[in-house]
Amino acid sequence: MAKKKLQVNLKPIAREIEKTIKTLTGFKSKVSAADGQKITLKIKNLKGALADVKATCTDKKMTPGFSPK
Repeated sequence: MAKKKLQVNLKPIAREIEKTIKTLTGFKSKVSAADGQKITLKIKNLKGALADVKATCTDKKMTPGFSPK
């Protein structure tokens, strides 16, 4: 029996990352300076993750290197 391949669409992940960046940016002005710096670092990390997801996505589905059980 042939194994079924697992395909993952990364567009919803990219959409959620963009939504989270937008939400964090809105909170940034409402918190203290120290917390604002933490939010800035988190936004920077999310932007890096978003760039990785978008580079991988490019209108195709990704097949992970593991097989589903």
